[in-house]
Amino acid sequence: MRYSKLTYCLLAFLCLATTSCIQNELIEEYPIEQENPVQVHLTLNMPQATSTDIQAGTAGEQYINDVHVYVFSQNGSFIEKASKVYISGTDGDATRTIIGVLESDYQHQSNGIEIVVLTNLTARSITAPISVVNKKALYNQLEYAYTSGQGDWVFPTQGTNKKYIPMWGTCSLDAIQEKDINQASLSLIRAIAKVDVTLNSGTGFDHFKLETVKVCNYNTKGYCIPVSNETMTTPSIPQSALMQGNITFTATTSEQKAGIQNKIYIPEYKNKDVSDNQISYLEITGELTTSLSEKIQKVYRIDFKVNGKGDTFDILRNNWYKFNITSISQDVNVTTQCSYEVERWDYINVDVPPFN
Repeated sequence: MRYSKLTYCLLAFLCLATTSCIQNELIEEYPIEQENPVQVHLTLNMPQATSTDIQAGTAGEQYINDVHVYVFSQNGSFIEKASKVYISGTDGDATRTIIGVLESDYQHQSNGIEIVVLTNLTARSITAPISVVNKKALYNQLEYAYTSGQGDWVFPTQGTNKKYIPMWGTCSLDAIQEKDINQASLSLIRAIAKVDVTLNSGTGFDHFKLETVKVCNYNTKGYCIPVSNETMTTPSIPQSALMQGNITFTATTSEQKAGIQNKIYIPEYKNKDVSDNQISYLEITGELTTSLSEKIQKVYRIDFKVNGKGDTFDILRNNWYKFNITSISQDVNVTTQCSYEVERWDYINVDVPPFN
């Protein structure tokens, strides 16, 4: 089938800090039967990092399995979903390029359009609708299921058992110019949060061996898109989501000293203005060698607070919560036995929320 109006959407995925121009060869690789097609070049920014910054395992957090491109008017009315989407490159490349073919006539969109990009829906068994009434309807129906355990939400960089994180991004174009290149950029936001627990910045303690990290209270579902508000200052939680008791992550031999990193990923969670038994927190279990050289098992609680003080904060998408245990007392009789500091990444002032 041929269309009177076709638009190329080229989305450049910048996984690192490097930039790249759209290659003309890509147009030749995915030709369409239309002379002088309208082109939209969208630079899609992924986590900013250099090859020396990337921690082991984090490259899997930016893998892309499938891409869905939706176009809306500026008032949120649905225009179309790109019927053909091509992706070049391989996972882990610094630049990924997407071509989407649009069919509508955009000459009458005098107020501009909004483009919504979603990735990894199919990989998570989420149906991407062909047509919706408006943007709100799309956002509300895209939920993902979160299953407990350490296998389904871990993102290895080696092997064939790849896992994918649902991601979302949006941008606006004032107008679509025919027979010209229309340029814009957008950033992807991951639908989950990441939690790391390190012992003494990874060097560990001679008197403590980590056994498990338990996430107490978590949600079984999440939205692929921030439904509550696109500024992502509050968690977006489906009404059908259930609060479960805990997930336990067991430390490997190397993690017993350094801590657990790149393994704990959880959906958004509301910690503010809830009862005490609904607050999400971490429970750290390990073997402590006391000042009397006795080996005992100890359990410590870590709250989602800044250095254990102040108000508990919500768990928000694409935030990386880094808990570093700075000291553990060998005296079993003291009240405060475990001190920690927490870095909470604030995406509001940064275009691309990095995990790495």
